[in-house]
Amino acid sequence: MNNPQRTTATASDAPEVISPDDVAVTSDGPRLLVGRCRDCGALSFPAAAVCHKCWSHFIDRVEAGPQGTLYSYSTVHIGPKPWRTPYVLGYVDVTPQLRVLTHIQAADAGAIRIGSTVQLTRSDVQLEDGRAISTFVFSVLDINQVQPSEGAVHA
Repeated sequence: MNNPQRTTATASDAPEVISPDDVAVTSDGPRLLVGRCRDCGALSFPAAAVCHKCWSHFIDRVEAGPQGTLYSYSTVHIGPKPWRTPYVLGYVDVTPQLRVLTHIQAADAGAIRIGSTVQLTRSDVQLEDGRAISTFVFSVLDINQVQPSEGAVHA
């Protein structure tokens, strides 16, 4: 398997990117950069400085994704300033050991279903004043998919 090429955003790339150190952009698409404990193998996102299971300080950064399974979601109608509402937040099982809270996107918000297969992507989140902030999101791929994703973690 060849090593995907990584790119880095520059100051000229608008809009501002939220948490650029938490996502690797590869030639195969984005991957979450998660923490994996060297001692017990526990995963965390964002990567923790200390393992939440065994308290080890030996945490490696590894890639995870790009697909997952939507575990749960909620449509936010009243949110903090300056986010434009409504928007959808959800928990995605990226691997059987890793669940992350993220924005969820779909062509039709009414088509979002628990158990949907979702794909990691980068997208702009709109603010009330019309500006956009870029962040990682998961987009619904197949609303009929209800089997849990096996997920993938890449060393």
